[in-house]
Amino acid sequence: MTRSESSRDRDLYTHLQSPPNSPHGGASSSFVRTTQAEYREMLLHSNAMFSSPGDLVNAIVFCLSENMDRPLWACESTSTRQWRIASANQLTCLVRHLAELLLPAFPLLPITWTQMAMRQALSVSDRHIAGRCFQISSALCQSPGAWVPTLLARLVETAGETSEETQAYVTDLMLYLVASVPHIAPPPLDMPGGSGHNTTVSGISPTHIRSTSYTPALLRSSVIARAHDRKDARLSLLVSEDPTTSSWIGAAAAAQLARSKSAEALSSDQDAEEEATSTRALVGSIALALMESGIENEFLLATHLMEKLLETTTGVPKTAFLTKLEKTIGQIDWKQFQGVVGLLTRGVVTSGSYEQCSSTLILLADVISSPIVGGHRSLGLLVASVLPYMLLHFEAPTPLAQRAAGALKQCCQHISEAEEGNESGGAESPLVHAATMFSQYESGTFAKDRLQWAKCVLKYVCEGTTPPVAPIVAMLAEMLERGVPSTHSFALQMLWVMMEQVDVKEKETIEAVNVNGQVIRAVSRHLQGAHWKEASKVLHVLVGRWHQDTDLSSFELAPSLLSSAVSAAGSATVSSRHSPPSPRKSGDDEGR
Repeated sequence: MTRSESSRDRDLYTHLQSPPNSPHGGASSSFVRTTQAEYREMLLHSNAMFSSPGDLVNAIVFCLSENMDRPLWACESTSTRQWRIASANQLTCLVRHLAELLLPAFPLLPITWTQMAMRQALSVSDRHIAGRCFQISSALCQSPGAWVPTLLARLVETAGETSEETQAYVTDLMLYLVASVPHIAPPPLDMPGGSGHNTTVSGISPTHIRSTSYTPALLRSSVIARAHDRKDARLSLLVSEDPTTSSWIGAAAAAQLARSKSAEALSSDQDAEEEATSTRALVGSIALALMESGIENEFLLATHLMEKLLETTTGVPKTAFLTKLEKTIGQIDWKQFQGVVGLLTRGVVTSGSYEQCSSTLILLADVISSPIVGGHRSLGLLVASVLPYMLLHFEAPTPLAQRAAGALKQCCQHISEAEEGNESGGAESPLVHAATMFSQYESGTFAKDRLQWAKCVLKYVCEGTTPPVAPIVAMLAEMLERGVPSTHSFALQMLWVMMEQVDVKEKETIEAVNVNGQVIRAVSRHLQGAHWKEASKVLHVLVGRWHQDTDLSSFELAPSLLSSAVSAAGSATVSSRHSPPSPRKSGDDEGR
């Protein structure tokens, strides 16, 4: 900043701080307070770049000079019960604006600052300081690739411990990975966002029209050309090759630079993409490993991380990421690995993680054929996982339900097109009809009720992919025990459809369902509740199949459990002729 600019900013600050009748001219106190509030809002609550360095300096001076006896933000830390805290967002905005101010003089500031913060986070014993260092690293928008092996080693030491401090540290570390996933691979220079000038709706600053650029784009959407002999130009800022000027290269210059790359530079870009794929696979293996955790906080963090990985990769990079992840899982010899869909269903059966897991499962629909995901046969388990949520919002679908219908429709269409030419392919494929069902749900044009729609969907999906029935029935039974109460009615209806409509006569399937245990117990609990009609229908089907089967030893039914289930189902049938007795009416009769 030149001397004249510094004098002008100092005069402006003196002018605003002076009383109205002072020799400096002054400004009203209300105007000063309004200006300070706007500057504070811009500096600590917005990522939009300032229109000029002078405005940014004024904002910093105002925020540091007001209430000097108080901190800028609250002294708080993340916890297992609160991942998002207001002070972390304020720290993020301030760090980005400081980088915005100092970048012209120190082009390598984001890289150096990130390295210092990460070293501090991984070495300091104070958990609060470590958390703040992770937040600073997240704010600087640098790739976490160099730090992922160290973070993995630290998770091996800390994950699984139930102490509050340890889980809070794991939370900070995982939130850093979640925030850094979008920055694993640098954006291409010839993209509109590659120059760091993403245009959006502009705002108003106290003295100028607000800039329409954003600090994350400034920190990530550029490359440093440090020297002519440097072969690896994959850094984080786009400045002139002349280090004495430190001038910003615009979008046209960036595009020209991209067009003039040599074959060696193109090879370097391919290496960068392969490196990004390897980093994603390593981060994905962290997410899959923590999905096996018995601690709910770690499972939710892992699901959130996997969702971010799937959101930020599409098309070929997404397929390459899953292929690399499959190789990584194969190298560690993970026995009884049940696929990503199978791991996510562990969270579907609990009320606290149902929507989060459903949202992540939807992102797997377009890559369901990948072996690491589960293959075509896992489509039935995926559909059964999200179907209760879709039935709950059948009359007025939420955005998540709409996304689920659209993703599953495209998935069914893709599988049916891939099978075209086989006996099961073509226009009469059951998955074509399943896609029609999801399309009608998306548009709200299905003519009948939600139960009939669920029957059609389950029938077509099971006929088109022949999924293993045992995991689906077991998952629905667990949902009845620990799932969201508002979905219990739909889980019971789906159980009835699975046992009534789907062919489960094979001996191996019947043995895997374990009728004698979890299913009957879960269903019987609802016989005396609000969903007694649905529960009695399921038990009638189960008992009927038991009587029809000639090999009774394959069920291994406990006599006491079966007799209690039969009697409970019988009493429910008798009471189904009339409405359930009203406690109020019974009390009135006794009073009389």
